[in-house]
Amino acid sequence: MYIVHVTPIGRNIGKDSLSYFTFKDIPIGSIVNVPIRKSEAPALVLDKEDANAIKSLLRTRGYSTKNIKDPNPVQLVSEEFVAAARETANHFATTIGNVFNSFLPAAILKHEQQDSTALSIEINLNSQKRKNSYEMLTIQSAKKERETSYKTILRGALARGESTLICVPNAHEAEKMKSLYSKGIDKYVFVLHSNMPAKEQRKVWHKILAEVHPVLIIATRSFLSIPRKDLGVILVDSEGSNTYIGVTKPFIDTRVFVKKLAKQLGIKLIFADTVLTMCTHKSLVEHDAMEFERASKRLRTKVKTSTVDMSKYTLKAKEERKQYPILSQEAQKEIKKLKGRMFILASRRGVASQTVCGDCGIVVSCSRCSAPMVLHGKASDRYFLCHRCGENEDSKRVCTNCSGWRLNPLGIGIERVEEAVREATDIPILRIDSDSTKTTKKLGEVVTKFNNTEKCILIGTTMALPYLHANIGTSIVASFDALLSTQNFSAEEQTFRMLLKLQEQTSANLLIQTRTPNSKILKSVKTGEVSNFVKSELELRKKFKYPPYATFIKISITGSQDYTTREMKKLINVLRDYGPRVFHGFIPEKSGRFTLNALLRYSSTNSEHWPDEKLLSILHSLPSSFVVQIT
Repeated sequence: MYIVHVTPIGRNIGKDSLSYFTFKDIPIGSIVNVPIRKSEAPALVLDKEDANAIKSLLRTRGYSTKNIKDPNPVQLVSEEFVAAARETANHFATTIGNVFNSFLPAAILKHEQQDSTALSIEINLNSQKRKNSYEMLTIQSAKKERETSYKTILRGALARGESTLICVPNAHEAEKMKSLYSKGIDKYVFVLHSNMPAKEQRKVWHKILAEVHPVLIIATRSFLSIPRKDLGVILVDSEGSNTYIGVTKPFIDTRVFVKKLAKQLGIKLIFADTVLTMCTHKSLVEHDAMEFERASKRLRTKVKTSTVDMSKYTLKAKEERKQYPILSQEAQKEIKKLKGRMFILASRRGVASQTVCGDCGIVVSCSRCSAPMVLHGKASDRYFLCHRCGENEDSKRVCTNCSGWRLNPLGIGIERVEEAVREATDIPILRIDSDSTKTTKKLGEVVTKFNNTEKCILIGTTMALPYLHANIGTSIVASFDALLSTQNFSAEEQTFRMLLKLQEQTSANLLIQTRTPNSKILKSVKTGEVSNFVKSELELRKKFKYPPYATFIKISITGSQDYTTREMKKLINVLRDYGPRVFHGFIPEKSGRFTLNALLRYSSTNSEHWPDEKLLSILHSLPSSFVVQIT
């Protein structure tokens, strides 16, 4: 008889470990159905013990251990994956089940519990011995140069009899990458992403496990759990992409997990991007990582990058008492002489990101949740939409504070950009944002139409950037300053990376409209000086103890004002040794709801000192009403 320790699988499950007895020898990494209260739920086997060896301990327990009836175990993941998931759970103060839920698709989990073929395949793969040791490498270069490097890596892995897994940010990148590397080895190249039907996901999953020859797997983050034991290389493409960070609790960063997984497997890990993250650059500085190939200090480009100082247009409009123009004369000139494809980057959805009363200066806010309302629609039919709760209100409303009618839209939203472009030209115009392209199908239709139209303008938010693969002669950034207006310490890093990627996707001209033409970011973009920007950014982060030189822990709670205030006081008392700083949510709330946040800055000379065991135990003990986010 055995005692097995399991963790329930699912999002936001509080219990991290439960124990049961069984008469079957169940491998670690298996999925079994276990009794929880009056129902059964899938759980991952974390550890097992021989019950005969711990009989005396079992007798001293004040409760009886339940039996797993007919466990029918299916080993879906390797023991190394379980170990990496355990470490990742500690890093993000969450449960192993939450981590597992993030990196194994539901289509595989639900089906494999009734399919025992995966177990025999996994056992055969487990018989292979690991030959390599962990090594972290980096590639920092333009996309086309990286693609050449990937081919070298792939050929080397195949020559050693090893499989390669390339992790990509989205399904579109996965499909495009497959076409680049399938020549000559097409039957050994497999793609997995969540846009595929569940049946197709399972079919490809089984093919990958059944294939004896080394394979190339191109997959999104959800499929990192696939148990190919001949895996020799994990490559993370576009490492700086925000899609690698979970958007819901527990906000797991894929890059943290994949590093722990590669260490457990004892294989090569390669991070690659046009501009690597500051965390990876810190690893290079401290010799925890090495360059796969020497990165040039300056990115070479033939694109003419220029800036337009929009402040002169604002002053002129103010003097003439006119609305300031969305497009500069320089931008309009580029549009009028357009002979091919153009992309215009808009930073925000809607017509204007904020609307302010011209009499009292109060921001127009949502009557339901108090978030700033965003103006949408055409000039003849406009309305206010709350991007937080979805509330829709008439644009002809008055100010709730002073009943004034002078409501002035501020900021450059994508709809205002589209209106300005339509006034300047009759060239076909397409748009990509989360309002106009809400489904994958609609997004694909717009991208295909843009790629197949010789003379066309695509206007899009940052959502459009991964899909720019057509020959784009000219790109325009409608408002550079708005890209930096997010309340995020890494806003400059993300904007710098974004502009360089836009530059490499453009063949002739990149025009950037801004009120700060002397910005250090713009100077670095113009010259392609990556090393200087990185050095300066790391120095600032180190000086002010920002990640990666510290760990930020944000703890939030939402409820009535009395409740949140009372609970936050208790939390501050528990965390007093860590100097928490308390602040309100950036967006005020109504309907009796109130948000408070506590921010901890955990710094150490050695980044490996996180997680701190004492602080981690406190975070694990917090009620589920608290939301913990670790950066």
